[in-house]
Amino acid sequence: MNTEIKNQWITALRSGDYQQGIYNLFNGESFCCLGVLCDLAVKAQVLSEPRKLYYPLEDVDKYYYDNVWDSLPESVRIWAGLEISDPKINVSGPLRISYLNDELGYNFEHLATLIEEQL
Repeated sequence: MNTEIKNQWITALRSGDYQQGIYNLFNGESFCCLGVLCDLAVKAQVLSEPRKLYYPLEDVDKYYYDNVWDSLPESVRIWAGLEISDPKINVSGPLRISYLNDELGYNFEHLATLIEEQL
C-alpha cells in the first residue's frame, strides 16, 4: 500500500471525525473503514462525491462511489496502491477488512492498528 495514503487513512480512522457504520461505504451519516478511505480519495480529488440512489429491496437510500457501495472502487484501490478492493488482514487467518468492520465489530482504532501493522 502507498505509505502516504496508508498514514492518512490511519490518522483519519483515529481522528474521531468519522462515525463508524457497517455494510456500506457510507450511509449518509456513517462510514465503514473502507468508506473512510473513499472519503480521503474524494478530498484528494481522485473520486467524485458519493451518489445517493434509492434501493427498493431494502427500502433505503444507498450511497455509491463510482457505482460501488460495499467495497473500494477500482480508482481508489489503484490510488491507494492496494492489490484488492477489500484487503485481507491476518487475524487468526486472513479476513477481509470489511468483515472485521461489519461482522466482528472491530472499532476504527483497532482497525487502524491492524492496517498500520499489516498493509
